Amino acid sequence: MLNRHSSTPLYEQVAQLIQEKVNEETWQAGKKLPSERELCELFAVSRITIRQAIKQLEDQGILYRTHGVGTFISRKTKLQQPLEQINSFQQMLEQQGVIASTKILANKQVLSSVQMAKILNLQPTDYVSNLQLIGYGDEQPMVYYNSYFSIPVGQSIMPNAQAMETQGKPFSTLDLYPLTNTYQPTHLEQTFEAHTANKELASTMQIEEGWPIFQVTSIMYKDAYPLEYREAYYRGDQYRFFIKRKL
Repeated sequence: MLNRHSSTPLYEQVAQLIQEKVNEETWQAGKKLPSERELCELFAVSRITIRQAIKQLEDQGILYRTHGVGTFISRKTKLQQPLEQINSFQQMLEQQGVIASTKILANKQVLSSVQMAKILNLQPTDYVSNLQLIGYGDEQPMVYYNSYFSIPVGQSIMPNAQAMETQGKPFSTLDLYPLTNTYQPTHLEQTFEAHTANKELASTMQIEEGWPIFQVTSIMYKDAYPLEYREAYYRGDQYRFFIKRKL
């Protein structure tokens, strides 16, 4: 209950009550917080007070805001992404109790850049297939994939992507290769970098500009033949990468 005669500001009391509901799992991690209007009615306070309470809990990492969608309760632990093995997007999330889904943002052919042509062993005047995906966890954007293939590989991959989206199956490009008869990756090269989201990426992933991001750049091969160049952007507040090494 709120004590309106206390020296403790109302917004701090509201923040404490919200945190108690989170700790008691009345409001569960990964789920959307009730709207500002609903919170105003629940605690009988002004919208300004609610916004101050939410801001305090965001600063403490208990809540996070998704631009244009709402405020959500942070997970107590980040999603764990092991590096010593390759798991499918669905498998990795669902092993941790998170419901995965995927949406195709773009499926098109574009003129290759000089750098892309070199990576994929193409001519600079060649076209490439571009597939852009958003991977969701509990309906929240978690990762943005931007992949490029030679036209033959793309023509084999793209129908499988469209079929899986139509069927409502979560996937990344790694899940598409087993569905082809020709292109089975044998290994990949990866680099990992820490970034912050620029305006375009923030809009795509429904986060604030400047949000922490892990960029994982991959080149997929079938033996010596490059199949795919992919840039994956993972939310830094939701993911933790780890690896076990023998000494």
